[in-house]
Amino acid sequence: MRRLKEGMEILMAALSAAFLLFGPCMYASGSDRKLNINAMGRSELEELRLLTPFQIESLLEYRALWGDILSAAELSLVDGFADDDVAALSAVVTFDLAPSSSGRAKQSASVRYRKPYDKKGFALTTKYELASERFGCGIVIDNDPGEKFPDFFSAYAQYGGVLVGDFKACFGQGLVLWKGMNFNSLGEPSAIVKKESGIQGYKSSDEENNLRGIAYSGRWGNFSASAFAAVDNRIAGANASLNYGTWKVGATAVSGMSKDRRVWSNGSVDFYGSIGGVRLFGEFATNEKFSPAFRMGALWRPLYVLEVGAAAWVYAPAYKAPEAVPSIKDQTGMELSARYSPGRWKFNANLAYRYKFSTAGSSWKYRASIQYTFENGSSVLYHYRNGQHRLDGRLSYGNWRFEVRAEGNLRGYGLFAEATYKRPGFEVTGRVTWYDTDGWDSRIYFYERDVPQSFSTVAYYNKGAGAYLVVRYTPVRFLDLWLKAQQNYLACFMRITIPG
Repeated sequence: MRRLKEGMEILMAALSAAFLLFGPCMYASGSDRKLNINAMGRSELEELRLLTPFQIESLLEYRALWGDILSAAELSLVDGFADDDVAALSAVVTFDLAPSSSGRAKQSASVRYRKPYDKKGFALTTKYELASERFGCGIVIDNDPGEKFPDFFSAYAQYGGVLVGDFKACFGQGLVLWKGMNFNSLGEPSAIVKKESGIQGYKSSDEENNLRGIAYSGRWGNFSASAFAAVDNRIAGANASLNYGTWKVGATAVSGMSKDRRVWSNGSVDFYGSIGGVRLFGEFATNEKFSPAFRMGALWRPLYVLEVGAAAWVYAPAYKAPEAVPSIKDQTGMELSARYSPGRWKFNANLAYRYKFSTAGSSWKYRASIQYTFENGSSVLYHYRNGQHRLDGRLSYGNWRFEVRAEGNLRGYGLFAEATYKRPGFEVTGRVTWYDTDGWDSRIYFYERDVPQSFSTVAYYNKGAGAYLVVRYTPVRFLDLWLKAQQNYLACFMRITIPG
C-alpha cells in the first residue's frame, strides 16, 4: 500500500505539471529526433553535411561488407573516421538495427568477454536484440570482475507505441529529462544543439543511465505524445510536441520522490525551427520552487561549406533537475562554434565560457583545428585546445591504413603509431604508444580502438609505453569474431546477426 500511495503521489504531481505545461504548447511544431545510421542511404548521409564524400563511400562500403554498425567503437573502425568524427556523429545518430526489407524480424546476439590482468574474475556482457516493423525486444546481462553474477540485468519489450521494461528518454535540450549519452564541447556547430531521441528501449550495459517501468509513445498527424512511469527511479513524466512545417514546440513534465520522501517536479517548454535558413532551438525550464533554467541558440549556414553555431544558457543555483543532463546546474555560459570546409580543407573553431554562481569562478575553453583530406582518404590534421597541441597524419594505401599522432604541452607529451590491414572477412589493427608527462595534471588522453560495445579513452601520465592488437574475423556473412590484446586486459567479442 505504501508503494502504491507513493506511486499515485508521483503520478498526480506529473499530471498536474503536464496540465500546466501542455496548454500553451498546442500551437506550433517539427521534430529533430536522431537518425539511425544503419537505415540512412547515400542521400540522407549527404544531407547530414557532417561527412566528406570519402567518409560516405567508406561508410556505405563498410555496411555492405560487415552489416550494421552497432556502436561508436565500431564506427571508429571505418576508414576515414577519426575519434573526433566518431564523437560528433554519435551525437546526432543512433546505432540501431536497420529495418528488415522483407518485413520479417531481424535479430542480433552478442557476447563480450574482458579479463583484466590485475584483477580477479572477468567482465562478461551478453546482449540480444530483435527488431521488426511493429515489435522489438532486447536483453542485456552484464557482470564486472569480482562481483556476483549477474550484477546488472536489463530487458525491454515493445509493441507499437507501448514499451515495458528498461528504456531511455531524451527530450528537449536536456534541462528536464536526458537519460542517454551526452557529448559536450565537441567543437562542431551541429553538436551545440542536442538531438532528442524520445523514448527508446535500453541497450547499454551502463548501470546508471536507464529508466525501468512502462512507457507509451504515439503520433497523430502533427501531434505526438509520450508518457512513462519508472518504478525503480520513482519518477513519472510526459512529453508532448506539435509540428508545423519546419517548427516544433514541445513540453516536458517530470515528477518524482527522493529517498527522503520529498516530492520534486520539473517542467519545460522547448522549440526547434528555422527562419530564413537560420535554425533556432531552446528550452525554458523550472522546478517546483519556480527556479528557472534556460538554454537557447542558433545554427546558421550561409554557404554550403560554412556553418556557424551559438548557444547561451543560465541555470539558477536553486534549479535542481535529478533526471537532466548532469551539467545542468549552478552556472551561466555561452558557446560559439564555426566550421568552414572548402574542397578538401576543413577549418573548425570553438570557444566556450562558463561562470559558476556558487564559487564565483569562471573558465574559458577554446579549440581550433585545420585538416586536409586527400582523394584516397589520407589526411593531415593540426588541433589546438587549451594549451594542448595535436598533430595527426593518416595514410591510406591499398588494404593498408597508417596513423601517427603526437600530442602534448609544456609539461609532457604522448604519441602513437598505428597500422591497420583490411580485406574482406578480416581486419587487424596494431598500435604502439609512448608517453612522458610530469604527472596526472599533465596527462594525455588517447581514444583507443576496442571490440564493439566498448568505448575506450585512456589517460596516459608519468612515463612509459603501451601497445594493443585488435583483430576482426568474419568466417561467414553473419558471424563476427573480435579479439583485443592490450597491456592491461584481454577482450573477446562474438556477434551473430540473423537477417529478416
